[in-house]
Amino acid sequence: MKQVNLFKSLLFVGMLGASAVNGQMVTHPYAYGPYTLSGATTPTTSNWYKDYIGVRLEVTAPTPIVGSYLFTTSNDGSGLTGEWGGVVNTPLVNVPIFMPSPDSFSSNAVLFSSPESDSMVGKIAVIWRGPLTAAAVDFGCKALHAQQAGAVACVLINEYPGQAPVGMGASMSCTTPTITIPVFMIGNLDGIAISGQYRAGQHVTMTITPWGANLANDLGIIPSGGAFWHDFAMPANQINHSGNDVNLNQLDGAFIANFGTTTASNVKLTGNLSFTPTGGSATTIHRDSVVFGAASSPVYYHSSIFSDTARGANYPFAPHDSIIAMYAPSEYSIGTPPGTGRYDLTYNVSIPDIADDDPADNTLTYSFYATDSLYSKGRYDFTNNMPVHGTSEQFNTAGQEFVYGPMYYVGAKAGTSVENIQYFLAQAGTTPPSTVFLNNDLGGNLVFIYKWVDGSFGAAADSLIEDGELQLVSSSLYTFGVNPNDTSDALLEIKRSNGFGADPTAVHNYTGDASGFPSTVYLDPNSWYYIAVDVPSGPTTFLGIDDQLNPYPRTYGRAHMSNLMDYNSITNIDTTWSTNPGQINPPIPSGESNIVVNIDSFQLHRAKGLVPAVAMYVNHSADTVHVGVKNTFKSSIDMSVYPNPATEYLNVSVNLQQPAKSVTYEVMDGLGRFVGKVVHNNVQNEVYTLSTKNLAPGNYHMVVVANGQVQVRPFTVIR
Repeated sequence: MKQVNLFKSLLFVGMLGASAVNGQMVTHPYAYGPYTLSGATTPTTSNWYKDYIGVRLEVTAPTPIVGSYLFTTSNDGSGLTGEWGGVVNTPLVNVPIFMPSPDSFSSNAVLFSSPESDSMVGKIAVIWRGPLTAAAVDFGCKALHAQQAGAVACVLINEYPGQAPVGMGASMSCTTPTITIPVFMIGNLDGIAISGQYRAGQHVTMTITPWGANLANDLGIIPSGGAFWHDFAMPANQINHSGNDVNLNQLDGAFIANFGTTTASNVKLTGNLSFTPTGGSATTIHRDSVVFGAASSPVYYHSSIFSDTARGANYPFAPHDSIIAMYAPSEYSIGTPPGTGRYDLTYNVSIPDIADDDPADNTLTYSFYATDSLYSKGRYDFTNNMPVHGTSEQFNTAGQEFVYGPMYYVGAKAGTSVENIQYFLAQAGTTPPSTVFLNNDLGGNLVFIYKWVDGSFGAAADSLIEDGELQLVSSSLYTFGVNPNDTSDALLEIKRSNGFGADPTAVHNYTGDASGFPSTVYLDPNSWYYIAVDVPSGPTTFLGIDDQLNPYPRTYGRAHMSNLMDYNSITNIDTTWSTNPGQINPPIPSGESNIVVNIDSFQLHRAKGLVPAVAMYVNHSADTVHVGVKNTFKSSIDMSVYPNPATEYLNVSVNLQQPAKSVTYEVMDGLGRFVGKVVHNNVQNEVYTLSTKNLAPGNYHMVVVANGQVQVRPFTVIR
């Protein structure tokens, strides 16, 4: 598993200027050719747009499997520590593939000895990952064997049934500078399709390119560049239950590139949404389209080079280095589904009466689901009942604590409570699934649930999460090691407690109220909730992510078209924020905090996969409706904070029924971000004094963990 510190890679890359909007589309200004990123007139040799979207991997023959494929790579050229293998600088166009016969797992170089080595020269080696059983072979060694046999690139197939591509690590014995060819991984189902055609005697070819393939007419939808719906999965009875809900509207649109060598005009993007009920047939529920270069759609630029000037009708879509973001004229409701089922959203880009020389990337389809009780931002494995996570991310430097999780919108149906929260944590240096979690100061990890009420602190609602707008409604502690399945990268679950007054001596892997008491957590209708997984410090720990879906196209389009910042997830990744709660939490985790000012400040391919694999099941039963029953459970932690509000210091008084080997004092700010913590050993009764001099004025929570229980108190810092 390749585990990447994206805080280091998501550096601010300003576009040549912010894009402007005129009703139906947005277009990026030139940043290639006569101009550098800074606006100087010295010619540049780098292709900024290639850097913006990343490499593309396509199957170009035979026809049944032609298309653009999702992948991970061992080296995306960002220079991150741990990357290995080569980078694609020169396009590999329509290169034949070679698969060892039989479909071995390339466990040693002998598998590529003559006569196979003669067949592999100049080709793309396609090799199965694995095997699933013991004695699996290192990714790097597979690539090295392919390189030694003359391959120009290596594409690994994830042999885990139905699984997506994952990050790839390599041992010291088979890594850069030894490996110079680029290395990729594709998903299991894609690999099965390719292998099936290849074994049937078909001539299979691939194109792997950092931009185009030197074709005349070559438009394409950028990989992961389509605007996806609000969630991958959401309960059917919460989807537009009371009619059109702006929070759940869909905005069709996609990032389109001119990969060709000729200027294009009248480029048309169509979107088609259909719904297939469980056990039924598909029905189209919405169609729309938008045309770039039409007389009714003048294009505007805003940059350090061009002023806000209308370019007029039929403005050309330039070759080689152009990207446009095309969006339909308006958002729309996807309606109220009759029950559970699947939505399919298909985009297609074309030019009327002109054939595309590379149609493999002209169509892109997303699927999402109306479920009975499941919320999931990322893909979900309905067979094994768990979120899909291709890799894991750690947003601060090694070993530092951070908080990360999705934002879920609960629809209009009342009487909903949290039933189960699912997520994955992985630790560096472990070999899942055999390694039990290493101990940390908590002996587990915290999970918080915040309700977001936009404009709740007195300011106007502006679709941005600001200090004071997050209300803590639940805190729970997952205790490691009690369950033998608590291993690195295994599924972790926090479940609803067995009613009020749950056994306080039981392992506290249950949802709790704001103070941590085991209890049912109710969700209000028409409300946003942030499921915040506190990834602990100590041994470097990562949170599982989807690693394929891209929330940025939807966020980008809604910001430009509807002036809404659409939240997929949030995290704290900049330690300077810890002392500045007045800052606004951006709608996509990154190091580019000015996304709230300049939505164009992202590299699109850097946002791909930043979807936390954190799912939530809810209970719609009538017995979960609020009845005003008080929680009778009494915590073994007697806690108070004073003075509140605080100016220079805050006293935290803790009295425990039983002595604790350790007591953890953790501070969270008003945006749900981890600020810091201290651990005291051998405590039963004490007063801890926290200096608040370095905390900016704002809202905070003091979280105390002792003897497997959680207690929380809010406090405010004023000056």
